[in-house]
Amino acid sequence: ANRNDVYWPYRERRSSDGVNMEAVAETISQALGAEVKAGGYHNISRSDQQREGFWILETDGSLEPDDDGYEAGIELVSPALSLEEMKVAFAKVAEWAEDNGAYTGKENKTGLHMNVSVPGYSLEKLDLC
Repeated sequence: ANRNDVYWPYRERRSSDGVNMEAVAETISQALGAEVKAGGYHNISRSDQQREGFWILETDGSLEPDDDGYEAGIELVSPALSLEEMKVAFAKVAEWAEDNGAYTGKENKTGLHMNVSVPGYSLEKLDLC
């Protein structure tokens, strides 16, 4: 925001190219067949998300786009999904990204991360080695 002289409320709701985050969320919602809520970085309740099952599209200033003037980092956060649901959703998100010029890459400090829950497994049994 400081580098591009963008004031924070604008940054919260829109990407740096002026694209309305709600409009982007709507296109992703259509691709997924699921509700997607748009917001700023971590300003939508994850507890509400898990209870209600919606996805979250948020701005992410830590991401480094190729073109600072016309691109911005966004993060798409799913609710908890089963492995089968995740495979279907991932394919839909990948297709949406390709159709809409979205990209990830090591050079942009972007990518995919997942949290995995294993039933009956406790932190005490976790082997970090």
